[in-house]
Amino acid sequence: MHYSRRTLNKIRIFIVKTITAIMALIFLLCMCAADSSDLRVVFILMVISGGWCTLVAYVNGWMTDTKPWYERMEREENDMY
Repeated sequence: MHYSRRTLNKIRIFIVKTITAIMALIFLLCMCAADSSDLRVVFILMVISGGWCTLVAYVNGWMTDTKPWYERMEREENDMY
């Protein structure tokens, strides 16, 4: 079964968004459970999920003063005209 590139791209984007939502939820839950759980496990989960969310933010240009951010700003300026 052959899928078009557009379909495969939509599948990849859905997977990344799903993983990011799960990681953000894990990060928030670890912040809430820091008092009642083993701190080593909480710290490891927070580092992994925080790292993933930071990576996604960097790649999508949501962090200011980075190369992807400038590229995104340039694209948005071109789209305005």
